Amino acid sequence: MEHRLGSRRSVEQMVRVVVGDRVVGLTKSLNVSPGGVCILNPGIGLKRRQIVTLDFASADFPGQIRCRLRSMVIHIKRGMVGLMFEDEFAGRELMAASESVFSPALTQSPPEGGD
Repeated sequence: MEHRLGSRRSVEQMVRVVVGDRVVGLTKSLNVSPGGVCILNPGIGLKRRQIVTLDFASADFPGQIRCRLRSMVIHIKRGMVGLMFEDEFAGRELMAASESVFSPALTQSPPEGGD
């Protein structure tokens, strides 16, 4: 049975996959939890237990890195890769940023009584 430190949140963000000091792929995150992330499989031949660095792009400044997280490949499926962050709570920042960007629009009630 798979164990997570918290619930997943859908977070679609561009991610660079770095092995050693070389960028080996560009993909997109699907969801994140405090301890890990699921990304679209970039088709670059990742292996279970491989250590990679994930560079999450800044939504505000395209081309800039918002955060860099060292991670281990936990499982690989045809369409996605599950990774666990070295810092077991590293995903909290990504989750908080997605909340601040998307939640107000989703939770704001329509004005009452009129136009």
